[in-house]
Amino acid sequence: MKLEYKPLSGNKTFEESYGELTDNTENLRLKTQKFEEEYEVLRVDNPTFTEFILELMEKKKWNRKIFKDRTLLSDSTFTQIINNLKKDGSIKQ
Repeated sequence: MKLEYKPLSGNKTFEESYGELTDNTENLRLKTQKFEEEYEVLRVDNPTFTEFILELMEKKKWNRKIFKDRTLLSDSTFTQIINNLKKDGSIKQ
């Protein structure tokens, strides 16, 4: 998606310049909305690493030691993942 910049003309009246600004603003708003919709579709189909590993940890009942043994990641990574989790108590630390 390419955003297009339309420069304002120097010899335009205020009303004409304002109309061009409004057109640019509306164009940008529509493209932003389209991007957000497409991004949400991709996010649903492609979870982040944190979302993926949290789901796996809950499903397999992993604790800190199992997480480190299976992923070869550090305690700090485990802590960061857990801190991203909502405080619902579903994963034992």
